[in-house]
Amino acid sequence: MSTLFKETPEGPRLIASKCKSCGKIYFPERNRCPKCFEKGKMEEFLLSKTGKIYSYTVSYLESLIPGGPNPPFAYGVVELPERVWLISLFNDCEPFDKVLKIGLDVEMVVEKNMFKFAPLKRG
Repeated sequence: MSTLFKETPEGPRLIASKCKSCGKIYFPERNRCPKCFEKGKMEEFLLSKTGKIYSYTVSYLESLIPGGPNPPFAYGVVELPERVWLISLFNDCEPFDKVLKIGLDVEMVVEKNMFKFAPLKRG
């Protein structure tokens, strides 16, 4: 459980855990199921690379995180097909008011060893 994602032939994928007892999926990885409390029943599960924007905001203030993104930047909640919700920065989405929409299809990208989501490129 030392990394959030791994390289696969299809590109980087986020690593989650799936409980073999109840089937619930968690990100990041866990060694005990928070739903049924089973220990040792969690298996590695690779999450989908695509999802939909559930909610978002644009910040025009400087990040409080040292080395964080320069304003303005967008971040929000992405819902994956596995019913896992992630908080993530968004890439390649300016102008924000024209590109970002609730329900927008997005895909995971890795930049500077950090996962983010960007609008899904079609075609």
